[in-house]
Amino acid sequence: MPLKDDFIQRSIEQLAEVIRALLRVQSPLTLQQAERAIAEAYEKHAASSASLFRQLPTDQLLAIISSVGQVDKEKAYLFASLFYAEAELQKVKGEEVSTALQLKALDLFLEAAIDDVDAEDVHERIADLRHKLSDFILPEATDWRLFDYAQYSGKFAEAETCLFEMIDQYGITDALQTKGNAFYKRLLAMKDTELEQGGLPRDEVEEGRLEFEDALIDA
Repeated sequence: MPLKDDFIQRSIEQLAEVIRALLRVQSPLTLQQAERAIAEAYEKHAASSASLFRQLPTDQLLAIISSVGQVDKEKAYLFASLFYAEAELQKVKGEEVSTALQLKALDLFLEAAIDDVDAEDVHERIADLRHKLSDFILPEATDWRLFDYAQYSGKFAEAETCLFEMIDQYGITDALQTKGNAFYKRLLAMKDTELEQGGLPRDEVEEGRLEFEDALIDA
């Protein structure tokens, strides 16, 4: 394994320990040690650009950690963990929690998960952040990541719900039409058992497809 992967992996493990400490799960770290570990992680991986990394929107962050259009899933997971840990630190210290940090953590965890990152807690972190952000209207790009994540996770009924919620919220766009058609085409090519496991039997897929086509006509 390349050295940089080992370097990233060590930081990921350190941040996992920080998160356990902040969530008060068994950990030997004190609050001060957790705070120092977060600062050191920023220094190692963002260098003098730590404040910039906190401020950049998700798409620009993804551009920085991508190569030839491919997101580095380990870096995505690393920075997601870093933003998540910093938001938890704010909470533990009684400070106002940055929803911007939580949102970027969610986006990056989703990107890492969809790209099949090897991290046992990624789905737990996504579920936790979705709960914490449940009172907020999420950006359209995040909604699309949740749609893709639901498909990746085999939760087809949840993906369909995401699709129709986006129709209600954003209307019919070229991207929505293209992705919606591809979604139903993919489902119709699957076995009945796969569809049922995903919570969307074939007759409901057909029903949803017809409803989607009606929405396109009415647009």
